[in-house]
Formats: sequence, structure tokens, C-alpha cells
Amino acid sequence: MAIKQLFLITAAMALLVAGCAHTGPEPMQSDFGNSVKTNIARQTINPDAGREQMPPATLDGQAAEKALQATRESAAEASTESLLDDVAQ
Repeated sequence: MAIKQLFLITAAMALLVAGCAHTGPEPMQSDFGNSVKTNIARQTINPDAGREQMPPATLDGQAAEKALQATRESAAEASTESLLDDVAQ
């Protein structure tokens, strides 16, 4: 009788463990990865940039300094009243 019970318990445990077995990889959709490829393509300005033999865009130091000064002066003159009003409301 004990052997029969041991056999039944062993068979039941084997069935329970077999139910938890992983049968293989989960199937993927046919368009897996397309959203990432689309996002990268939309964020790329010039896809042929690495293949072109053009020199890099440069800027003269004096012209860069003038542009920076103009930007700083225009930012200093900007009104912050509307920003403060929007925050206060």
C-alpha cells in the first residue's frame, strides 16, 4: 500500500512540475522593432552624413563672439513679467 501511495504522489508531483515547464520562446509580432527603427529614422537629420566628404561646418572666432554677445544682450533685455504673472496665477 505504501508503494502505491508513493507512486501516486510521485506521479502527481511530476504532473505539477510539468505544468510549470517553459515550452519555448514566446512568439513575437511580425513588426517587432519597427517602432525603434522609425524613431531613429525620424530623428536623423542627414542619414548620409558619415559618407559625405564635406569639411565640418566651422565659425570664425570673432563672429562666434559677436553672436554670443548678441544672444546674451537680447536675453538680458527680455521681459520676465509675463513669466511671473503666469506662475502666480
